[in-house]
Amino acid sequence: MHVRAADGGRTWTVLYADGAGFPLIDVCFTDEIHGWAVSSSGTLVDFSDLLHGTVEGWDGDSPQHPITLTTIDGGQHGQVRR
Repeated sequence: MHVRAADGGRTWTVLYADGAGFPLIDVCFTDEIHGWAVSSSGTLVDFSDLLHGTVEGWDGDSPQHPITLTTIDGGQHGQVRR
């Protein structure tokens, strides 16, 4: 997905979405050029630095169940908590 902000990040315009057209729900930047975004069933993304982060949302296989994903290596691997 490609997005653009013309007001310092207060509002975002989707320039391109994935094939399913999911909207951007939340975004977290750790510096001027690195960030993570969630769409669809994601409700929260929070990274303290380039490696350590948490994503919360709803389980895609069972949407009524919340799910939390954590990573300590920038998303290369993650741990799932239900």
